[in-house]
Amino acid sequence: MTIEPKDLLPTFATGEEYHLLAEEYREQRKDFEGSLALLDKAISLYAKEARWDKLALAHQSQVLAYKHLMNFPSPGITSEEALQKAKEAAQKSMDVANAHPDETKAVLGACYFRLGEVALLGRNYSEAVEYFGQAVTNHQGTNAERGDFRYHLGEALVLTGKKEEGIQTILQGIEEIQTHTSEVGDFLEHVWVSGAYMRLAEILREDKPDEARRYLTEAKKIIDSDPRLKIRKDQWEHLAATFSR
Repeated sequence: MTIEPKDLLPTFATGEEYHLLAEEYREQRKDFEGSLALLDKAISLYAKEARWDKLALAHQSQVLAYKHLMNFPSPGITSEEALQKAKEAAQKSMDVANAHPDETKAVLGACYFRLGEVALLGRNYSEAVEYFGQAVTNHQGTNAERGDFRYHLGEALVLTGKKEEGIQTILQGIEEIQTHTSEVGDFLEHVWVSGAYMRLAEILREDKPDEARRYLTEAKKIIDSDPRLKIRKDQWEHLAATFSR
């Protein structure tokens, strides 16, 4: 398995500079290999700088990049390898939190959240419910982010067979995000709410197809309103194609 960045990477003095650019490479350029290469540099510098909270978050950014490589194939890595790498990165994030609890209290909820994400991707749904529940409980960030954690908990509940409870939890999460958008800005709100609507569309497509299409349409409205949602647009188009079959 060889993952190479598409372009020559710049040189920075701090981990944070590398980390910020890695986020841009992932979300705006869709260059996941480049993002991972930048994160390697950020992680090395964060460790030297003893910035343990930032180090945990950098490993979480690795999870996101590997998640996208599962959906957008790369010659250097298979979907199965990307999932394994995402699991390893999520666990490294939690390992940092466990080793430096005082410095990482603010990101502990997010550590649990990424473990929940990879459990969900690995179809370990009961484990995902546990991790997402811990993410909500240990969350110390914005109320909007807690709403994102909660909607993922709802998705996991649905997948364990608790459909109605799960749907209500997703809706509660959406309400939290929308009520507290000012805490995080419209980009994250658009990412989170469009994703929640898409999950609802998937969940309801068999039992309530009209309601499912309504949520699919609401997600598209958000995506069309924000050109920054490049990855979400690709994901929506893939999901919408399954509705037309």
